[in-house]
Amino acid sequence: MARKQDGSTSSAAGHAAAAGGHIADVFTRGAEAWLDSQAAALARLEETMQDWIARRHAAIQESYEALHRLRECRDFADMAVVQQQWLAGTMQRLTDDLGSFGTTALDASHAALRQAHGVAQAAGEGTRRAGEEALGGLRAAAGSKPGRER
Repeated sequence: MARKQDGSTSSAAGHAAAAGGHIADVFTRGAEAWLDSQAAALARLEETMQDWIARRHAAIQESYEALHRLRECRDFADMAVVQQQWLAGTMQRLTDDLGSFGTTALDASHAALRQAHGVAQAAGEGTRRAGEEALGGLRAAAGSKPGRER
C-alpha cells in the first residue's frame, strides 16, 4: 500500500481496499445464494421423490391385491371390474406423479427467480458502493499530487 511520509496508509489505498471488499462481497453473496438455491432445490426434490416412492409402494401393494382378487373371480365380468379398479388406481397415481413433479419444477423456478432478483439487487448495490469507493480513491489520489491547490 502507498504510505504517506508519516507511515500511515494513504487515503487512495484505503478507498481501493474498500472497493475491493465490496466487489468480493458481491461475488461471495452470489455464490452463497447459488448454493442456498441448490440446497433448497435438493430438499424439495427429496420430498417429491419420497412421495413418488410411497406411491410406487402403494402401486405394488395394490397390484398384489388385484392379483388375489382375480384368483377369486368367477367370470370375465368380475375380472373386468378388478382390472378397472386397478387401472383407476394406476391412473390416479400417474396424475399425482405428474402434478407433484410439475409443482416441484414450478416451485424451483420461482425460487430461482426470487434468488436471482435478490442477488442482482445486492450486486447492484455492492457495485455502486465499490464505484463510490474507487471514485473517492481517485479523488484522494488526485488531490494529493504535489502542486495541486485545494
